[in-house]
Amino acid sequence: MSSKDKDFEYKHRFQKVLWKMGFWTRIEVPVLAYSIDTYIDNLKKHDLTDIDVYGEHINLDFSINKYITDCKSGRNVKNTERVFWLRGVMDYTQANKGFLVKKGISSNIRLILDKLNIYAIDNTNLNELEKLYDTKEISEVFSVEYYQEREKIVNSLSVEYKKIYQFLSQRYWYNPSHLNLAVLLTMLRKGEFYRKFSQDDKTHLFLLLEIVILLSRILFECCNYVLHRNIADIPQAVLEFTHGGVNGLNNKKNIIREVQNIIIKLYPDENVKVDDNEIKPFYYKSLTELIATLLTEPAMSKDIIRYLEIFQHEIITGKSYDLQNIFGATFSNVTLKLSKDIVRFYASATKVDQSIFKSILNK
Repeated sequence: MSSKDKDFEYKHRFQKVLWKMGFWTRIEVPVLAYSIDTYIDNLKKHDLTDIDVYGEHINLDFSINKYITDCKSGRNVKNTERVFWLRGVMDYTQANKGFLVKKGISSNIRLILDKLNIYAIDNTNLNELEKLYDTKEISEVFSVEYYQEREKIVNSLSVEYKKIYQFLSQRYWYNPSHLNLAVLLTMLRKGEFYRKFSQDDKTHLFLLLEIVILLSRILFECCNYVLHRNIADIPQAVLEFTHGGVNGLNNKKNIIREVQNIIIKLYPDENVKVDDNEIKPFYYKSLTELIATLLTEPAMSKDIIRYLEIFQHEIITGKSYDLQNIFGATFSNVTLKLSKDIVRFYASATKVDQSIFKSILNK
């Protein structure tokens, strides 16, 4: 996004409020729809709108609360239209709560906001929220400089890296989680693309951290699935998750049995047996170990993505940030370790050289 955007001030100010509330955040997340284009036999993307400020809070059962925000600085914006637009986007994205941040909010529109689960934040309320959550403590986080440097990095990405970033910022948000898990852990294997990354190129580090951040979301969803599916059998529940649930796993098993029967009919004299390991992705064992570790530390896991965000800040701005100053009394060495565990898991699964993450792993 551009810091010259007329609504930027409201966006990055409210982003800081959400971040201090314990959310990890993004600005300008696209709202898309996909359809099958029969002419080119591929998916066609439809840009619907975007979410000005998007925040996710990780709960102790690893479920995710989603908050979305519409920010408007103009005087001629109609409150009623924006409120019902926001409610529609909340339903489409399955958000838990919405915020309308605007210079002035009429008393009439506030009458219907409770029914719509939307909070109205005018200038006065925004100032009070900034005081309440003391956003001055993180004045360097999500700053104008940060967004200017981030924009430069995104605009400088070469064609190959731009395709990866486009997937992360668009299609990722609408794919099933198990499919995203497979894509994030295999996308760099084609043509040994993982060998092209260098620790001296901050565009590479930025992109890799973006992947790790979005991978972490999926890991939390996997933890939540295990908790509600069968915490007594973590390996089985993780295997189910990697196939989109128990039905997806059973379908895959049935396909393997059918293939095996066909092979036996074609080659009756051969001793043919398709191993059940065929349904386990190559990262299954290390994924199961990581999920088991995260499940033992729910309170310490919920801020992992926020730690990763600060690591990415350091890459983007070239500055060093003191995690203890930023997180204050909530800082945890356990959370720091778990964050690095996820980085190591990603590097190991994708064959990316761990030395590229030296600045993070040495913290």
